[in-house]
Amino acid sequence: MDFVSCGRRDSSRDEWRDTEDIGDAEDVGTVEDAGHSDAGGDAADVTDGAGLRVVERHSRDARDAERDGGRQGGGAREPMSPCYSMQAQTGYQAMPAKLASDELHSSEGSQRLCKACDECFGVRLGWEHVVVRPPLDLCFASHQDIARAPCSSFLREELTSAALQQRSVRDATAPPKHLTWRGSYGGTIELDVNGCLEKVQIDALRGPVLFQADGTTTYFEETSTVSWQRINTADQKLLAHRAAKINATMKERMEELKAIQAASASSAEERIRQRCHKEIARPVIAWQTIGHDKVQRNHEKMCKGMIYHLEFPWSEETLEKMGPQWLTKAFHAAGTLQEGNAVVELILEKKVKVTAGNNAGKFFFEVRYKWQTPDLHTKLFAKIPFPLSGATSNDRLSSSVNKQPMDFYEINAYRLLEASMPVKTPKFYFGDISNESSNFILITERVPFTGMPPLKPFEIEGPYVKCKDYEMEGTDKDHYRLLMQVHARIAAAHKTGKMGTEDFLQQNLMFNNIAWHPIQPDSASGAPPQVVAGQLRVATKFFSETAKVLYPDYVTTQAFQEKFFNTMMLANAYQKELMYWKLQDIDYVALGHQNLNVDNAYFWRDDKDVLDCGIFDLGGFGANPLHHRIWWGFNCAEFDLMTESLEEYLKLFVETYHSLGGPLLDEKILKTGLVLTALENMQYMVASIPNCLKMCSTKEWATIQDRFDSRIADDVGGKSTLRTTLKVLLNGLRVLEEMRADEVLHSWVEEVYVKTWLNEPKTSSMIFGNEAAKAP
Repeated sequence: MDFVSCGRRDSSRDEWRDTEDIGDAEDVGTVEDAGHSDAGGDAADVTDGAGLRVVERHSRDARDAERDGGRQGGGAREPMSPCYSMQAQTGYQAMPAKLASDELHSSEGSQRLCKACDECFGVRLGWEHVVVRPPLDLCFASHQDIARAPCSSFLREELTSAALQQRSVRDATAPPKHLTWRGSYGGTIELDVNGCLEKVQIDALRGPVLFQADGTTTYFEETSTVSWQRINTADQKLLAHRAAKINATMKERMEELKAIQAASASSAEERIRQRCHKEIARPVIAWQTIGHDKVQRNHEKMCKGMIYHLEFPWSEETLEKMGPQWLTKAFHAAGTLQEGNAVVELILEKKVKVTAGNNAGKFFFEVRYKWQTPDLHTKLFAKIPFPLSGATSNDRLSSSVNKQPMDFYEINAYRLLEASMPVKTPKFYFGDISNESSNFILITERVPFTGMPPLKPFEIEGPYVKCKDYEMEGTDKDHYRLLMQVHARIAAAHKTGKMGTEDFLQQNLMFNNIAWHPIQPDSASGAPPQVVAGQLRVATKFFSETAKVLYPDYVTTQAFQEKFFNTMMLANAYQKELMYWKLQDIDYVALGHQNLNVDNAYFWRDDKDVLDCGIFDLGGFGANPLHHRIWWGFNCAEFDLMTESLEEYLKLFVETYHSLGGPLLDEKILKTGLVLTALENMQYMVASIPNCLKMCSTKEWATIQDRFDSRIADDVGGKSTLRTTLKVLLNGLRVLEEMRADEVLHSWVEEVYVKTWLNEPKTSSMIFGNEAAKAP
């Protein structure tokens, strides 16, 4: 048998005595009832599947009874003890017909035993005749209903709170329980768990002490309402062994956490620096130009990334499918998650959708980590390509083909320059792109925008929206001053070598090369004049008739329309020469953000009310003329507020740039370049007018009263393209008229192209082709 006899019948007194000399739980940790007093009994050590030693014994009476009477009823048999201590750790359980403890301990139970016991013994015994030893629900070992069950299934049943409550709670009127195990009284015992001794502290009232990940301790829920000493011995042992396993596992996890904390002992900034250093040491990765056909053929193909050589998701659906396991592997590969830690849960944000931006899709999601450390963000942001279908099909081809490799350079900017960037950026977690499919994913921390001012110190303002500076309620000057300083800080860090060597930067980021813009003295260096003339005529009709409600009254005059047409044709004729000039003096060329509008920055004030900011959306981050960078930061601003402070902004930029180690620039040259860039920028908007009419038809324009109409002020098709085109076109037209851009352009041709470069001015036929030199 796999159980231990607990008592013997004293026939002379017709009562049961507890003849078992139950020892304490072994100091060396074996969970067993030791030293039973059946002097003639056999004992054998056995080991169950959990690695715990148990004692297997036969009482002499039982063995003699079996020998004399046999299992076939050959003779009278001395009945065995009515109580057997189930050895919970043996892997087997003696389960006679149920003698429920509530039955025994009820008022009636004090007068009788269950029917099964009566059948076994043919007698009725009261409490005065029985020294009860738990568990009380076990009946006689000789009963035919004994069942043996494997330990694993039994433990699952026995460790449920309901089972313990049913089996173990004693009635207050019940006689005192005979506790037979050292752990019943509290103290410290040792139990064998997978070959190792694990100490378990036992509270006399609450039972085993459990360790928790945060360093605190707790107890089992089962002992929250029941005193430890009112739980039967077998279940006490079950809980003690369960506690030993939990504590052993927790210790292992705590060791993992200590290792992670040791690896994270340095500051968050230092760990980012180390990560960037490793990335910089990797071989240079070069992008190969791809065409429309390749993008259309492979845009749904699962490909490995160029950087980390992992297959990666490129949509919410594919991220959800690849799940936490992929995120763990990706973050390990990028060095943003410590080895030994893991992402264990992924939750996509279903309520809040990100619709801003014209070049890519965006979404939010949350994660949970195996070990949460202070430097890990649970709320994350992902940037992905637009789907090559529906309303975003053209946008996808534009970003993946026409603007390539803008997405590749953005990933490089985050993974390589996070530590050396002289302005805060969202923490980089992972980014990769396929040169085969053009799919990509960029994962960073989510910026915790709080709302519009006034806010508490260090709370993030906004988010602010592109082309809606009017929502800033008069604070935009402070914000644009700060953005000018950010431009200057990035440019100065580049010039002083703080962001890496020139070779390294040119190999990994977008650098506008002067060789791409050769002087063409015999022809227009921009688009064919006939194409540009057609675009200008469409644009003129749009801003002077269709959408005239948005634009100044002077745009409807013949004089302005001729100025617009002739100036834009002239700018197109000198397109490459103008860029050549802006790139010629390297003092005016530096790293910078592609379009640092207020919507691509996040602002906060410190406890002294000083405004500060970080930047994101680093698509196209690289080296370009500073005149170009500054205008592209102003092109969506409120024109009146921008122009009234423009001189102040330019002076601030020049002073900051120089004070941080950059060369001293000429404010007049900077302003000239800014105005000429505004004309170039307006040409892009002119080419986009047909797309605007698709997003808001001519028929709808007839009922639009102002720029605040939701049909043009809100995102259309999840993009800000329409609103941006309308606003940048407006600012360009006002630069032409109110900042006299036509005069600035003519002066540049005369002073630079003719006098400095010693070229003949381009002829009317070069500028206009077969087109008349006037607006339609």
